[in-house]
Amino acid sequence: MLGRFDPREPGRYTPSGVYFVPTSRPHWSANWGEAMTTTTLPDTDLHALFTLLEDVRRDDPGEVVPWALLEGLARLIRADSVQWTELDGVRECVVEHQGMEGGERDEVVKFVKDDETATFFRACRNFRECIAPQLMAPTRRATQISDFYTDREFLNTEAWAECYQTGPVRSCLNVRLPSLPGHARGVAFMRSTFTHFNDRDVMLLTLARPHLHEIYLDAERRRHGVPKLTAREWEVLQLAGEGLPNAAIARRLFISPATVRKHMEHIFDTLGVRSRTEAAAIALPHRPLAVSG
Repeated sequence: MLGRFDPREPGRYTPSGVYFVPTSRPHWSANWGEAMTTTTLPDTDLHALFTLLEDVRRDDPGEVVPWALLEGLARLIRADSVQWTELDGVRECVVEHQGMEGGERDEVVKFVKDDETATFFRACRNFRECIAPQLMAPTRRATQISDFYTDREFLNTEAWAECYQTGPVRSCLNVRLPSLPGHARGVAFMRSTFTHFNDRDVMLLTLARPHLHEIYLDAERRRHGVPKLTAREWEVLQLAGEGLPNAAIARRLFISPATVRKHMEHIFDTLGVRSRTEAAAIALPHRPLAVSG
């Protein structure tokens, strides 16, 4: 559940069980670590953020996340575009993408693997701030390109030449969210100028991070409900979501590959999907604790 914010007593708000003093924001360490010291973050920003979160809970879940979430984030943090994206770094494809450009809604896309995605993964392979799952720094805070490169250095990267120049995207602030192994899910704000995001923007997106994940899970539950799978099917799907092939799953569970295949077929039929990636994305966020590892 999302936390509640009382503007009369802002100091009592605690996001997802993590204590936060709303009259301060962290000063981030040079190695992109956790908060070290504090400075001021206005209560008005907190009020706006948690009003947004309450509004999102009342909106339609949408195909990926409620549109009220992206529209509200676009009002909260100024940018040319705001995007929700999940990438599969193993298959090098876009799992799902929902975004807004210039205040207008973009078309929602799912499971895209083409020349453009291939170029993105190739160009970002050595890009320090890349959102590809095997490359992104393991941090819970929002980061931006300027944390990793000067403006001149960024313009000399392959990522700029092959991907970001097209926008153009000169400044990008993003936060990574929990996702399946080998995947990268996150929210990104992009600007066409070297107007870098300030500490206030970074702090707000960092503070919103656990709620963004909860909003996604809530949208999945409202779209699909809790999948009705057997205990064994949950085990099979969990291992499949970790990237294990049928033979490896069979060895792990001491069953035959044919039995694993039958379980996967029933999982696909139950969830109405055609791939392991889709099945894992829909069901695993709701897996019972007994098989959650």
